[in-house]
Amino acid sequence: MDPVTLYNLLAAQPFQPVRIYLKDGRSYDIRFRQLAVVGATWLDIGLPAPGETQPICDAVVTVRLEQIDRVERLPASEAAVSQ
Repeated sequence: MDPVTLYNLLAAQPFQPVRIYLKDGRSYDIRFRQLAVVGATWLDIGLPAPGETQPICDAVVTVRLEQIDRVERLPASEAAVSQ
């Protein structure tokens, strides 16, 4: 995935949560813009602390952009439930 495309998707206002699907079958939800850092070849995804409704990170997963299969916006109902 192109880093500029990913950055622009995550920077859109208002922010809409997304799900990142990796080629190996894993997926990660990005529910807070503050918990995603786009690098030239990687993406850091902050995993929210259990039960946390604020962008407080419990752990960070780093994925290489070449591992990303696709990115989908989360439906509003799912995004609200997951927060």
